[in-house]
Amino acid sequence: MAEKFHRIDEKRLDLDSTQPAATSARRAQRLELGFLSGVQMHAAEILLYDRVAVERLLDLRVSAFALLKADPSSLPGLEDWAVTPALLINAVNRHVSPKKADEAERLLSEAETLAVEMRTEGRMFPVWEIIGVETPHPHLWFCVESVPGTRTEGLLLRREVDVEEERQWIHNGDPFVTLLDDHGVRRDVRWSAVEQYRVVDRAEE
Repeated sequence: MAEKFHRIDEKRLDLDSTQPAATSARRAQRLELGFLSGVQMHAAEILLYDRVAVERLLDLRVSAFALLKADPSSLPGLEDWAVTPALLINAVNRHVSPKKADEAERLLSEAETLAVEMRTEGRMFPVWEIIGVETPHPHLWFCVESVPGTRTEGLLLRREVDVEEERQWIHNGDPFVTLLDDHGVRRDVRWSAVEQYRVVDRAEE
């Protein structure tokens, strides 16, 4: 059987790309990662986040940077979103009006709080459940599950009916991917340090 092997030469974090079809993902058992340092690691599970929360977080950050007229990629430390709102306000365009600066700081503080909450509410998914895992780009990975919900029906006699709703889990776009290795150890992996990526399917186990 030919190996599914990728050399990573592109890092894309946008979340609006076309989602891949669920092809060979169901056969995947684990990931084999090779790092620039020469270290190798196997991943059995990957941490994903609620898509609604991720989109809300990105909206807050984009709105804040629009107020500051700043390009996040040009600011030191922003790759990891490690700069606190107050330091960021002082570091960027000092010609922004105080009103816009205050609003941007509020948005970034809200984003910071949401990022912490989202981190604790993320879920580990087995590699074989993740659609798109055959590609080495985390922004293409996702899981879909059905959860119970309610819907209001009727114009005059309104009533609540039970429905099945779709919930999607995705990577949050940060530079790190959190995973469980094949020894059950939780690790945060800087994805830019990954040089080689291979899907090990069940036929190879």
